[in-house]
Amino acid sequence: GKPAPPAPTKHPPAQTARRPLAIKVANQASVNPQSGLNKADVVVESRVEYSETRYTAIFHSQGAERVGSIRSARLIDRDLPVIFDAILCFSGAVQPVREMLYNS
Repeated sequence: GKPAPPAPTKHPPAQTARRPLAIKVANQASVNPQSGLNKADVVVESRVEYSETRYTAIFHSQGAERVGSIRSARLIDRDLPVIFDAILCFSGAVQPVREMLYNS
């Protein structure tokens, strides 16, 4: 028999035609619950210091009304957004990381 037609997408084509956003989000008890992570397509957790971690939420198929709390960029943010062809959204960074990001 014939294969079934592709299932319709619930997201408008204009939404998925845009570049994804990679947003840095805190992962600390003092900011729980975070906003918007449930709307992300992918959430990557990475170590930032000792036992502390931070999230990078990738939004492509849908947006979120509110995302946060937004945190600073780290070394991993030179490479992680490239994997998803994403625009990086962050709140500050130490000078060497800012220079690395702006020059990449």
